[in-house]
Amino acid sequence: MEYIAVALRTWRICKTPRSLKTVEEILQLPFYYPVAEEGLRTALHDAQGKIEDAIIELAAA
Repeated sequence: MEYIAVALRTWRICKTPRSLKTVEEILQLPFYYPVAEEGLRTALHDAQGKIEDAIIELAAA
């Protein structure tokens, strides 16, 4: 977990005017370290898909 915090600081996510970013915005950032970052990237893609599915489900209700 500490490694992810360091990686997020490296990407300067916390230095933006708005401290939190959306999953989509984070996925647009470059990923440099293959092991941890690819796992994080996969998790973010999964989260993005679930969010999109939930939005579609809510719109259909």
